[in-house]
Amino acid sequence: MIVTLGSLDDPTLALSIAFYRAIEIVLGTATALLVTWLLAPAEGEVVAPPPGWHSLLGGNWHVLSHAMRTGMAVAAVPLVWRQLELPNLSQMAISIGAVMAVPTLTGVSEKDQSAIAQRMLQRVAGCILGGCFGTMVLFLPISQSFVPWLLLLMAGTWLAMQIQNGPYGIAGVGSQAAIALILTLVQDTGPAESLLPAMNRIAGMMGAIGLLVLINLLLGPPIGAQSVGKEKEG
Repeated sequence: MIVTLGSLDDPTLALSIAFYRAIEIVLGTATALLVTWLLAPAEGEVVAPPPGWHSLLGGNWHVLSHAMRTGMAVAAVPLVWRQLELPNLSQMAISIGAVMAVPTLTGVSEKDQSAIAQRMLQRVAGCILGGCFGTMVLFLPISQSFVPWLLLLMAGTWLAMQIQNGPYGIAGVGSQAAIALILTLVQDTGPAESLLPAMNRIAGMMGAIGLLVLINLLLGPPIGAQSVGKEKEG
């Protein structure tokens, strides 16, 4: 999505975007793995395996229906973007994927929709939290020096990770706050000089949420596992 949507205006940029995005992912993942290997505890909680892709046309039809809604929302992003000339096209698509990526669907429409709504709220709250912290840092005169800027960035990221991994049940707020903070403070090769990246991210996120709400209104209530069972009995 990032490569395709990021190069709609100028398709010649697709290769460059793909290359640098791949390098960023490889370096970021390798760094995270190294830090985890050095600092993370050896044992952790056992995570239940996801349901997987079996029986998508049978008992798990609600999973496929959810994926189709997500795909339709992402496919609509370029159309809405071109008509309304909204900023940050790729951020809209990423926000749709992040909001709809519920770890495990229960098959109960009310519970699944509540989980999606919670992800929306946490994403917006985290973006506002991280963006506000980053904005306050930018207004500090010491933030224009490299060492204080780096220390403040580290402190904000540490705080966001405490929220993400804490016992509060708001992991999305922490992860989104960290991303918003980094986008606000890390621009080019030194301290940030503009609030435009943070503003574009918020605009893209709000546009994505509005588009999701519109598509859900047009398509009606999502399919639940109970509905699939009733159709089979009928």
